[in-house]
Amino acid sequence: MRENDEDTFRGVLFGLFQGQKERALEDPGKMLLEDELMADALAASIETIALAEAWGEYQKLIARRQIESLWEKIKAWVKGYSVKLAREINQTSWDMLEVVLKSYASEGWTMGELTAAVADIFGEARAQRIAVTEVTRAYVEGSRIAADEVIAQGIKMIEIWHTDNDDLVCELCGPLDGEPIGIAWDRGMGPPLHPNCRCWTTFEVV
Repeated sequence: MRENDEDTFRGVLFGLFQGQKERALEDPGKMLLEDELMADALAASIETIALAEAWGEYQKLIARRQIESLWEKIKAWVKGYSVKLAREINQTSWDMLEVVLKSYASEGWTMGELTAAVADIFGEARAQRIAVTEVTRAYVEGSRIAADEVIAQGIKMIEIWHTDNDDLVCELCGPLDGEPIGIAWDRGMGPPLHPNCRCWTTFEVV
């Protein structure tokens, strides 16, 4: 399921990147107008992922079908976050593109070298990295919104960080495995804690 979500998100973002790549080679200044287009496209994927995770978590925590407020809170988070995410992605693309264009102008790059460098900026590897990171965020935020709904009904809960606890877990996330919030970490840290982070959290009744 997670891999399907990552593939879907990567596909949407990579499709956007391909259009941006063509426009960037034609007129780099157009990159500054891409935020709204990207935000709208990514919001649909983020909302679907976060809502599914929120509803699953909510049903697991408390078997009451009070989904209307859950849906509205997911939509509100996605609306604000998708705009922020699009701006960050596009600003990073613009910054990278500026470096490439300066190198092209000052170092005598060929058009082939320029095209290859621009393709890396808008490539599938970067889209995949962002997809992994943002699917993690959508899962975690969905779970948190669901848990907050339960907590609002008077049930005390605590959030626990989890990793896959294997050789791929990084030195940043490894020590957090099994740790409750408020000791080694807080909500501002994540997950995701870093690009390509696949950690998650669960909630336990106190």
